[in-house]
Amino acid sequence: MSLDLNVILDAIRDRYDALLSGYQVWPSSGLWIVSLCMLLVYGYISRWIGLRAGLLFEEKSHSTPWQLVVLSLRLLIHPAMVEESIFRGLLLPSPSSLTPAPAIIFWFGVSTLLFILIHPINGIILRPQARAVFSNPVFLMLAGLLGICTSMLYWISASLWPAVLFHWVVVLIWITRYGGATTLSGQT
Repeated sequence: MSLDLNVILDAIRDRYDALLSGYQVWPSSGLWIVSLCMLLVYGYISRWIGLRAGLLFEEKSHSTPWQLVVLSLRLLIHPAMVEESIFRGLLLPSPSSLTPAPAIIFWFGVSTLLFILIHPINGIILRPQARAVFSNPVFLMLAGLLGICTSMLYWISASLWPAVLFHWVVVLIWITRYGGATTLSGQT
């Protein structure tokens, strides 16, 4: 059984088109309000769980304003845009497609599972100093919840921007206010 090269190329083209479409759609103001509400709920839940589990700790950033701008831009690109492009834009069916509900649920699960798994892999390969946090069950649960939230935002808006900005704000706040910088440097 051989795969037709045209079938493979069509599948790649379809995923590329879905990714581009996700960045070309700008959500309505109502969807931005939904995104903000979801972010506030996620923030409350993750802060509550993270502080009680000892995963998060309040820490004031000692960065200069310029360092914060550079950090913010870097985090917007990676992890926010890179990971949302892969785990939402490329893996999830296009919200404008006529994908049956069971397939949507399946791909939501696959996307979320892979999003969770990439963190311990990242800790082993790229950030050994952060291996403990990236394989912490509480961290992975919160990453899974983040993946579910960003998947839902992408699905209801047909835009990757709410998911990207949601992901970016969560990571930026973690790094600048809740011990993420210290944790990622391996100092905890």
